[in-house]
Amino acid sequence: MVRELSPLVALAICISGVAIGIPANFAVTWTAGIYPGADFIGSITIALIPCVFFGLLYVLFTISMPRSGGDYVYTSRILHPVAGFTMNFMFTIWTMFFMALNASVFIDQMLAPVLASYGLAAGNHALIDLAALLATDLNIRFVGALISILIVFIVILFGARYTGRWLLVLFFIGLAGIIANIIIYLAPSKPFPEAYMAAFGESMEDTVARAEAAGWSYIPSTLELTLSALPFAFVWYMGFQYSAYVAGEVKEVKKSMWISILGALFFGWIMYSIIGALFLRISPEKFTQAISYLFFAAPEKYTLPTIPGAYLFAGVISPHPILNLIILIAQVCWSFAFMTVLLMVVVRNIFAWAFDRIVPTRLADINRRFNSPIKASIVAFIVVVIFLYLYIYTEVFKLTVNYVMAVALALIVPSVAGIVFPFRRKELYQKSPASAYKVGGVPLISIAGAISLIFFIYLVYAAYTTPGVFGPVGLPALSLILLTIIFPIVVYYVSKTYHQRKEGIDISLAFTEIPPG
Repeated sequence: MVRELSPLVALAICISGVAIGIPANFAVTWTAGIYPGADFIGSITIALIPCVFFGLLYVLFTISMPRSGGDYVYTSRILHPVAGFTMNFMFTIWTMFFMALNASVFIDQMLAPVLASYGLAAGNHALIDLAALLATDLNIRFVGALISILIVFIVILFGARYTGRWLLVLFFIGLAGIIANIIIYLAPSKPFPEAYMAAFGESMEDTVARAEAAGWSYIPSTLELTLSALPFAFVWYMGFQYSAYVAGEVKEVKKSMWISILGALFFGWIMYSIIGALFLRISPEKFTQAISYLFFAAPEKYTLPTIPGAYLFAGVISPHPILNLIILIAQVCWSFAFMTVLLMVVVRNIFAWAFDRIVPTRLADINRRFNSPIKASIVAFIVVVIFLYLYIYTEVFKLTVNYVMAVALALIVPSVAGIVFPFRRKELYQKSPASAYKVGGVPLISIAGAISLIFFIYLVYAAYTTPGVFGPVGLPALSLILLTIIFPIVVYYVSKTYHQRKEGIDISLAFTEIPPG
């Protein structure tokens, strides 16, 4: 691997990992529908606090061990190879699932709404009908999602340099879409109640009354309800640390990690706050709760063409086709940027495993022309496509996947590694840049690890006690999580035994040192 990614690309990776332009569309709606009474801006602001410490943890880890593979490298060197491989395997598997999920959601909950929005703005009923088709037809969704994954896979094959350029283009177009959305909400062509009536043939009051008839009642915002939404708010920030996984390819890594990881986190908070405030200015909390209730709890009585998000309503309040076209194109760019970053992370993790001989070393082969781990990329692509098929056509994931619980469990491990790093690997820590950061004589990385540990334990608890929000917690779901823990442990010891007997190599010795740069 060669350091070909600039600090700006590293920032684009982290912001694209958050994929701000995607949840900006529906974060307010989902919060109102799933956590009625939670203040959206309050929840993302409070959730920012533990995220800052989690970000500090990964910044300090990465400037100490700037290698591709991220937390696999840190935890395997600080705790134990099994701990590092197991947590990173869990994270990687669930990231591949999340990429498949996003590819599907891109078609029915991202592309469909912006097509509907543009159709409404341009008066094009064919686009509105196409949006409805994308939101309902499984075969079209699968083909569209598969094409999007294939495009990302091809880009990844060309290596970090070209992938970085691709990401920058997508990032700036995506940013233009956010700006266009803000302009529309700041200067709507007509008042929202009037525009809503014209677009959907009923008043906002009629929609509220229909929700009340379906069993909904308004819940005012309270601090208690806002705090209950913190785990959900964390989801909107997930991915802001992704530059850590490609650190071995980032230039000026010490500066780049501070800028990219913490910069993406605060950029996300600012954008969510602005868009959330503007959305709630035209779509008051009571109406947002009512229409979200219809979408989630009474879909048979929901009459809008797609999810009631920021982009759909942008087309309602502004018939300006150019601004809405920018939003449409930007939404596509955000989705491709997000999937690109996810696949980059997965491929780098697989490469790191192969480099340490835990999985076949062929997966660490680098194509000399593009400086790209093509074999690892092919494996990742195949697994993601399999997950996509299972997600769209079967009930397997609906019965077994609790993504937040699984990822939170995995991230407990690097949190513990951060706490013990200055004491368990004292010599390595003292030589690292992280040793310069202390609070009252206590290593900052230990403080960040402790706060992250508490937060992720809380996330596991929240995910387990609210299955209606984060996913199932029955025997199949817990068994799948357990399988993703047991499987990598078995793989590690099988690989260790194989290399010891066939080659006389003890692969565990490699974990006493940081991989070469």
